This record gives sequence, C-alpha cells and structure tokens, in this order.
Amino acid sequence: MQKAFFLFLTFMGFFSITEAQMLDARKSLFSDMPFFREEFIRKNQIKSFYGKVSTKKELDIIRSKGEYMHFEFYENGLLAKQFKVFGLSNGSKDTLLIMYLYDSNNRINRVLKTDANGYYGNEYTFDTSGNIIKQTYCRYENSNPSKVNFEMEKRYEISSETYTYTQLTSTQVKKKYYNAYGNIYREDIINTNANGYLISSDAIYIIGNNRFSYVYTYNEKGLLAKLTEEAVADVISVTETTYKYDEAGNLLEENIFKNGKHSTVKQYLLDEKTMLVKATLVKEVSTNLITIFEYKYLFY
Repeated sequence: MQKAFFLFLTFMGFFSITEAQMLDARKSLFSDMPFFREEFIRKNQIKSFYGKVSTKKELDIIRSKGEYMHFEFYENGLLAKQFKVFGLSNGSKDTLLIMYLYDSNNRINRVLKTDANGYYGNEYTFDTSGNIIKQTYCRYENSNPSKVNFEMEKRYEISSETYTYTQLTSTQVKKKYYNAYGNIYREDIINTNANGYLISSDAIYIIGNNRFSYVYTYNEKGLLAKLTEEAVADVISVTETTYKYDEAGNLLEENIFKNGKHSTVKQYLLDEKTMLVKATLVKEVSTNLITIFEYKYLFY
C-alpha cells in the first residue's frame, strides 16, 4: 500500500481522467488512502456517505456483519476522514479511524490513524516540484475524549526516511529511498509516455534484490484499463487487474487475476438517477462469498 501511495502522490500529474466518475481507478479503491475524484465530490456537494456491510455465502441469505464504514469530505471535495465500526469477539464495538490533513496546495501532509494505544501517523514534506522528500512516523496524544475527534496535545517523532528524484530523460525519473541512517535501500524507475501517462514503474530493493514492477494500460478515453503487478522475491507472483467503465467513464467493475487465476470480482453499482455509487459487491471467485457494501449520502 505504501509503495502505491508514494507513486500516486509523486506522479499524479502524469494521468488524464474523465471528471465524470466518482471513483478514481488510478488509486487503490476503498483503501487507507483517498480514492475519490475530488472534483466530482465538490461539484456534487457530497458531505459524507455511510455504508453498512453484509455478506452472502453460496446458497445462503444475506447476513449483516454488524460493521459500518463512514467517509467525510471537506467542502472542496477532499477526503477529511474515514472510519470503520466493527464488532469484537467479546460482543463490544471498536472503531478504526483515518484522518487526512492537507497543506495550502491541497497535498496530504499528514495521515493519522488509530490503534489500541491511540493515534499514530505519517507526516510528509514536499519539495518545490511537489515531490515527497521526507516521511516522518509519529505518535500523538489526543486531548479530545472522543476517539473520532482529534486535538493534538503532544507529538512524538519516532523515525523518518527521505527521498531524492533524478530526471533521467523527459519521460523517465529515478527515485531513491534512504532510511533513517541516510543509507539507500530502494530505487524506483518511473516511465511515462510522450502524453504524460504513467506507463510503468520498477522498484528494486538494494538488500535482498527483491523487485516489483507495475505496468499500466489505458483505453481509448485515457482511463486505466489494466494494471499488471509483478513481484520477484523468493518466488515470482503476478497480479493483473482489469477495469470496465460505462460510456460516461464511471468505473463499473474490477477483475483481479493472481498468477493467471481469476480470484476476485468487484462491482460498483450506480444509482441511475444520480450516478452515485450505491453499492459495492466483492466476490471471491474460489468460494463465491460476496461481501456487500451499501451506501447512503449526506450533502452540503
């Protein structure tokens, strides 16, 4: 997840995408990082949306999991927070919260999360070109008694790492990762085409020589049609994700294949009146288990 996040923040300008769609297929959907089209959220004045989670096994009825997810947005369309309420084995409920803070250029400069011990997160420093040059891991004390509302009382800086960028050609950039001791531990080569589309990236870890590659393919409208990820460690694994859209550019379906085997189908159901996503269906092909997320919206 972290690798994909850095790649997105650094090279988000290399993409072109239709503004009609609510979900941004370039990002890891329903992950820890924002994955919405800010322009769509802002223009449609979406304040928040709430989803309940249920499952359906093969030959069984739909059953509620007693879990809920919630997303809140600023008026400018940026994601402010997301949280998930889930049940514990003792019958009580717990909440996992993620908050996003932005600088004056609307770049994420702090991501806060909660765990059993309180708040922790990463802070990001940018250069004049908008590239992340430093990530700092911190823990925080919250003066607000509410877990879902954060007011920083004290900040503890735990560790950090830094990044440098070299423009090798007009369409190729090298990114280097340095640990807290200033030693390089990873190199990325990022390639775009003449039109600015991100077409591939390759990551190599200096120690162990583990490698990861990402290849991006686009449809005739410039929307991401396929992402191929290859990981070379003790074994080679390949994950391929294909994307389907409607005529307006709304994402309708993802199909995930792992080492050539169809593993997961994700369908995004739209409200025909509003074109907002009203539900997400995630099917595990091997078991036919379907997880259902149903959404309701609030507006400014």
